Amino acid sequence: IDDRQKINIVSHSPHPDIKAIKEAIEHSENYAAVYTPASDWRADNSEFGLTILHGMPSNVQEQSAIKQLMIQGKPLLFIWTQQTDLALFNQLNTGINIQSTGTLYEDIKGGWNKDFTFFKTPDLLVQHAQQFPPLKVPFGKITLSNDMSAQFLQKIGSLQSNQPLIAFHQNQVAKMGWIGGEGLWKWRLMDFVQSKNHDAFDEWVTTWIQYLCTQNQDEKLKVITQKKWTTQQSIGFQANLYDESYQSIPNQNITLELVNEQKEKMEFGFIPEGDQYQLTIGKLPSGSYQYKAKAFNGTKDVIT
Repeated sequence: IDDRQKINIVSHSPHPDIKAIKEAIEHSENYAAVYTPASDWRADNSEFGLTILHGMPSNVQEQSAIKQLMIQGKPLLFIWTQQTDLALFNQLNTGINIQSTGTLYEDIKGGWNKDFTFFKTPDLLVQHAQQFPPLKVPFGKITLSNDMSAQFLQKIGSLQSNQPLIAFHQNQVAKMGWIGGEGLWKWRLMDFVQSKNHDAFDEWVTTWIQYLCTQNQDEKLKVITQKKWTTQQSIGFQANLYDESYQSIPNQNITLELVNEQKEKMEFGFIPEGDQYQLTIGKLPSGSYQYKAKAFNGTKDVIT
């Protein structure tokens, strides 16, 4: 039974970015990527955990369909291209605004933002990012709302600016991500040049998907892990703890109780890493397991 969560990638035409992202998604056992031409796309998104919009909206019909998804609270990932109508995009009120004529584009390199904490950026990708080729980005001033954070910032020459290049929403009903230019396929290629594999790039894309697909925004303790592991893999968990204002809480005790099919219990403790928490429990025998995590968020005990 294929129980992988489906990700819908929509665009007007084939593009190397789409191939790079689709292959990265397919690298994970938890997700399956589906490509839909924009001409066949409708806003009925019930079967998809996330919709990736490459070069959209380019017309008012696409803008209307995107609005429907936003009203439904469906997570979205926008990728700007030279087909994106930036004026129509601004009207969506996504929390991203650009002052631009929409006719000029420039090659802009990206630099990792060390203050980004919504989810962990793979260490190897951070190292490789200095050598990544530029993306094709529209010329103009880009502003983000207060509930968004840039994972990558634009670099002007060797200097990192405060202009965002890749950003994500944190605490809103319809989770959203945004990539401000096209050319990600070159990043995946460069990752291979430097490591002889695509692991860092593919892991990075998987973190977007995990973050954007995570539901239950009212939960103060969130735990992310794969649904399936092989007996040869070292099993890992990632957790985030929030206060009542949805501000990240670092350096707290988070415990995880794991129960196997024989109802035997094992307890573990997460290790704080910045605003996140990591736990590696090693390999386990084959079987079905259930887990429960518990922490104190400054006001009350929270369990997930």
